[in-house]
Amino acid sequence: MRHTTLVSPRHTPCHAHVDLHTVPTPTSNLALVACLKEEDRDVREGVRMKKKIESIGKKKKKKKKKKKKRIKYQVLTYRNEGEVFIPMIAFIEGEMTLPMGRVIRDYLIAHRMYLHQCAPDLFRIFGSVDALNEQMRLKLTWHNVVWMYECHLLADSKYYLKSRSSVVRLVSCLPKSNKGMKDDFLIVSGEWHNGLYYPVCEGEPNKRHVVANLGLINVTVLNKVLRSEVFVSEDREVRAVHLILDFEPLSDKFQDVGHVIRVGDPWLA
Repeated sequence: MRHTTLVSPRHTPCHAHVDLHTVPTPTSNLALVACLKEEDRDVREGVRMKKKIESIGKKKKKKKKKKKKRIKYQVLTYRNEGEVFIPMIAFIEGEMTLPMGRVIRDYLIAHRMYLHQCAPDLFRIFGSVDALNEQMRLKLTWHNVVWMYECHLLADSKYYLKSRSSVVRLVSCLPKSNKGMKDDFLIVSGEWHNGLYYPVCEGEPNKRHVVANLGLINVTVLNKVLRSEVFVSEDREVRAVHLILDFEPLSDKFQDVGHVIRVGDPWLA
């Protein structure tokens, strides 16, 4: 049997003998480690290249978006005198008319907002209010809308309406997303306003009018419409926007309403 003499590095006698044949050669282990390192380097290189490709793709998308926004900004900024830009979705899913209805016109004037500052849902809500006034012979005003909804600013400088209550909604079945619905505009000019005053430049909502005031609303009229089980959707939501305005919604995904009042709820009795 061969022996390997273990030698302490501190006390190495000059005559110490080590049988090198008994020391296991780590050639196979070194090869494995080298192979793993090579593979690891390839993986890292692959990940690095993938990230680089993804980064290039994102930069291209950002450039396209920036270009699109720049064109849109230029169109809205450098309009001719007397021209007004109205989002097409206001006509498609908001039943917008020219001249505009009294309720939305008064709301925009009071809040100092211009038409292209409005998110699509704002047109749907006000279009529904006009339709309910006509079909149910109501007299809802923009004060009733303020009582039911808060005005908020989106990241893209658009204003939208958020329901103040998670249970009681003036209208229902608003789309979950408005992607692709905000970039098309109708440019109008001339005597489209019929001599009435309309905001023609961007502004910020008047804080005095953002706060709901019970003294400015007709409680009887509002209760009448909130208790009515009309324009019922497939999932039993009342006053569905697309049924009130009679259009086929572009999006089939609606906002999650949670515990909103539905047909047959005791609150409607």
